[in-house]
Amino acid sequence: MGIAHALILPFPAQGHVIPLMELSHCLADRGFEITFVNTEFDHGRIVAALRKHELESDRVRHVSVPDGLAPDEDRNNLGRLVEGLHKSMPTSLEEVIRKNNEKSGGSKITCMIVDQGMAWALEIAEKLGVRCVVFWPMCAALLALIMSTPKLIDDGIIDEEGFPKGPSTFQLSDGMPLMETARLPWNVNAGDEAQKLIFHYMNANSRATKKAEFILCNSFQELESPTFNCASYVLPIGPLLTGLRLGKPFANQTYICDVWRVGLKMVPGESGIITSEHISSRLEELLGDDGIMARARTLKEMANRSMEKEGSSFKNLNTFVEAMKSENVHIKDEE
Repeated sequence: MGIAHALILPFPAQGHVIPLMELSHCLADRGFEITFVNTEFDHGRIVAALRKHELESDRVRHVSVPDGLAPDEDRNNLGRLVEGLHKSMPTSLEEVIRKNNEKSGGSKITCMIVDQGMAWALEIAEKLGVRCVVFWPMCAALLALIMSTPKLIDDGIIDEEGFPKGPSTFQLSDGMPLMETARLPWNVNAGDEAQKLIFHYMNANSRATKKAEFILCNSFQELESPTFNCASYVLPIGPLLTGLRLGKPFANQTYICDVWRVGLKMVPGESGIITSEHISSRLEELLGDDGIMARARTLKEMANRSMEKEGSSFKNLNTFVEAMKSENVHIKDEE
């Protein structure tokens, strides 16, 4: 097989682009060529933020495609954003791949690594004969939750539109934290219609994710062992950043405060606003708690070990790299 060439496609939102950028450089260090695709709206800001030597590097090529929204539209409106992406981006993305693979003198794109929030793009990869990989930038428990929505519906926990139906809390598997039906990731406080749209978008991406040859996750085995035991189809290769970026607030709070016990919950006042006095009080309490600080140091040491030469994530990343450089298709565990 020739040079491995990965097209990287992040979801255009905070916390999604940076982990995939880090993965891009990890793969480039291992001999991959990288084409990194951003939306036109994000492209200028990201290029401006890159250090000069990163921008001039021939290891990672940056390209942009439209997101389907007008220049002055609010990209924080998640409902409109996912609608625009799904309508406009497939044609542009296919054109990027075709142009690259039809030109002479360069390496052909051999695999696509897409954010799970963009898993619809795997259909394009299949159409063009490109190998498919999904990347999840947050905690594995949240991915397991999103992949379990059909079971949540069957069990009467949510209805077919994603709205709470049964008990207020549930547990996906032994050892995993309790989750609240009122704080699921598609509950965006943007109205019922927007919530329905986002829920069905996530569901469609979950179905598409099952086509992937690998499902990579920005976490590590020792951090979420019960989740990885439940979701053995996920390959943890993180943390890809200094610190733990877990994404959605409910997952952050549950893990940080209840599971790992390295943080304290913030409680809004009667107006629904967290006051500066409360923040100051919690900060003093946090910094004065030797137990919390000790547990935080332990987590940091675990994360560092996972990325060392004999660590779990280091080995998993190398397993993935070797598979992508091989002509043999990897068969992952079933969901």
